[in-house]
Amino acid sequence: MAGMICGGNAGQTRSKLPQENVENIILEHLRYVRGKIDQTADDVREVKNRLANLEATQGTTLQHIGHLSSMLAQQQVAFDKMTERIERLEERLEIAA
Repeated sequence: MAGMICGGNAGQTRSKLPQENVENIILEHLRYVRGKIDQTADDVREVKNRLANLEATQGTTLQHIGHLSSMLAQQQVAFDKMTERIERLEERLEIAA
């Protein structure tokens, strides 16, 4: 039996063990890298979704600003018309401004 342990089979087993260990280590690293890539892909997907939400919010905000600008212009026109009416009334009533 002692001859069999030290024979050719034992030498082959010893030479395969480091190779199997190296392969296992490589596979372990590849799994780790794949996991990190998957995590990064998830992170990018989340960032894209958040960016899309920000863009939608920005579009809505710009619409609101446009409406506010329009309302401000309308109010300015109404104010100008009231100012003209008051000036005409003052002229009719001969009131000095």
